[in-house]
Amino acid sequence: MNTFNLIVTTTRFLLDICLIYLAQVVAFFIRMVWFDLFDLPAPEALVPFSFYENSINLITISVVMALLFYQRYTFESRTNIIHEIMNIFWGLSAGVGFVLVIMFFDHQLFFSRIILGVSWLIILLLIIIEEILLRKFKNYLHQKNIGKIKSIIISSGNFSQEIFNNFSADFSREIVGIVRSKKGVRKHKKLEILGDFSCLEEIIQKNNIDEVIVVDHSMSENIRHKTIRIVRKLNKKLIIVPDEISYDLTSMNLSLQGNLPVMKYVPTPLDGWKRIVKRLIDVIFSFFGIIFFAPFFLLIAIFIKINDRGSVFYKSIRIGRFGKEFLCWKFRTMIVDAELKKEQLKDKNERVGDVFFKIKNDPRITSIGRILRKWSLDELPQLWNVLRGEMSLIGPRPHLPEEVKSYTEDDRIVFFIRPGVTSFSQVSEMATDFENEMRNESYYLNNWSLWLDLVIVWKTIWVVLRGKNY
Repeated sequence: MNTFNLIVTTTRFLLDICLIYLAQVVAFFIRMVWFDLFDLPAPEALVPFSFYENSINLITISVVMALLFYQRYTFESRTNIIHEIMNIFWGLSAGVGFVLVIMFFDHQLFFSRIILGVSWLIILLLIIIEEILLRKFKNYLHQKNIGKIKSIIISSGNFSQEIFNNFSADFSREIVGIVRSKKGVRKHKKLEILGDFSCLEEIIQKNNIDEVIVVDHSMSENIRHKTIRIVRKLNKKLIIVPDEISYDLTSMNLSLQGNLPVMKYVPTPLDGWKRIVKRLIDVIFSFFGIIFFAPFFLLIAIFIKINDRGSVFYKSIRIGRFGKEFLCWKFRTMIVDAELKKEQLKDKNERVGDVFFKIKNDPRITSIGRILRKWSLDELPQLWNVLRGEMSLIGPRPHLPEEVKSYTEDDRIVFFIRPGVTSFSQVSEMATDFENEMRNESYYLNNWSLWLDLVIVWKTIWVVLRGKNY
């Protein structure tokens, strides 16, 4: 265990307890003492603070235990702030929900919906702020070479720049050098060659290494087993980076078949009840969305007709779940003969790979079309596709048949689920070309959760409000 991470985690644990307690005290005074300042209705009875102490202790213990369950207090170094905020949100909600159940059966505990609701909000804000500040302080210390994890890479020397960048970008890690798994490696652009694999144990002890990273995909089973034995003997951590063929390990679940350990492949966690819940959300929001936006539909239709007398809607064949074709609806934003002029503009395609056609300042877009695209209003009719079950509110981009013809088998994983009105790729600044788009969609498929959908919705709203969609 890294001593620095132990100190940080203990600090996080103690700060959480203090902040959870403090938030409830503030919430109590907001309701019972300062209610006039916050324009709240006066309480039916002014309850003294001593009546609330048992409830505060119960909520504090419950929330801390729930956060522990959601892995907030692990000793591993964290890199993804979004995942951490997700754990805080669900842990806090679970803890407060547990207390609500207890209060329902135990009427001796003091209960106020306003106090509980305000406590939940203040705790969430305080712990998120605490986490952000704690991370900044950790990064500052790491930049001063305090608390870094010392790592070595075992490789034949042919690992990609992307692998190096992903590990070196973590401020908590110092990559000391490379241990050669093959004698042919003479040098590396940025890392020192520490020696051969035969000297691995000596290198780890000499350099006080905490972590061994294996990125040699051609390593023999014999050497791999030796590595595991040495790491286990010296009580160090081992990270094995899979090759591209093994990336689907993220979709593997370890389970038991009788007494036999087996690995089961699951294309996406979006299955069973999760798929049902997502579909239920799609139906509810698309149904009420169509009703809410109906006046806008009419207004947009009038403007399109006034603009060039052409059709209001644009229908195109897209490829949906399981590769099935469907008609995707949009408000028409281009001139009537836009498809005919597409051939003339193909040489101006800005997308790398020439799979998806997109050019800036497309001359085929009408004046009203530019406005609709800027604010994503042209995609509102897709709510009908969502209601019909052809699309989802969130999922991979709906693909054109002519694009799909050039897709590899790996690219076709996007057809495991319904395409979406918005997607992880559309709100990602990294989806600049087809390859990155597929990487983003693969991440969404392998890591789906309701929280991730909420993050995508929030980012989509932010992009639309900034008018950055077009």
